[in-house]
Amino acid sequence: DEGIWEVRGNTGHFLYSKLMNWVALDRAARLASRLAVDPSRVTRWRDHRDQIRDAILQQGWSESAGAFTQAFGRDDLDASVLMMPIVGFLPASEPRMRATIEAIATRLTDDHGFVYRYLNADGLPGSAGTFGIFPFGLAACLAPAGGTKRARGVVERGAGCGNGPRPPAGGVHPGGGELAGVGAVYAEVWYARVCSTGDGLHVEQVVDAGVRGFARAERDHGIVLRQI
Repeated sequence: DEGIWEVRGNTGHFLYSKLMNWVALDRAARLASRLAVDPSRVTRWRDHRDQIRDAILQQGWSESAGAFTQAFGRDDLDASVLMMPIVGFLPASEPRMRATIEAIATRLTDDHGFVYRYLNADGLPGSAGTFGIFPFGLAACLAPAGGTKRARGVVERGAGCGNGPRPPAGGVHPGGGELAGVGAVYAEVWYARVCSTGDGLHVEQVVDAGVRGFARAERDHGIVLRQI
């Protein structure tokens, strides 16, 4: 397919798409005991789930990139793979997952600490800004891997993308820092996810970091609080 970002003319076996198929089958199998489901169907679901898992682990990892990547057989990083620990596919502390989180934190993040979806060509003109939800996704992965201090800093920067009382914006312009798009509810969902990690990053600390981020953005205008 063309992945979650619907890239143009560059189809492939996108890891995120495989991951969501794994999630669907895994959750269906886990719910089966509560439903009147033919056991043979559940067995097929589990078999297909395990086949997808094996494919991701074997083909989704790139030795040259040192990370799980956007698509099988490619070296391009993609922040959507941060969903792997979030949905329970691999723990954030697993060595290859930790390497992936670190790769995204260092190579897919701009000078201000905001995270790009990806940096490779997607068939569209121009360049995209960073994406509003991924500071919170990155924080949700850093905290269980032992990076609680870094996670708080990431949350603070991400919360600075808010627009007054609205949720964080969909994106941040790569040049001037203007907010792109209205407040993104899915960013708020990921913010809540960070609050519920329970891995040393406590709710009060996350909320405090978020409040500091909003206040600093308004005070310093490092992020221009307007829609474009």
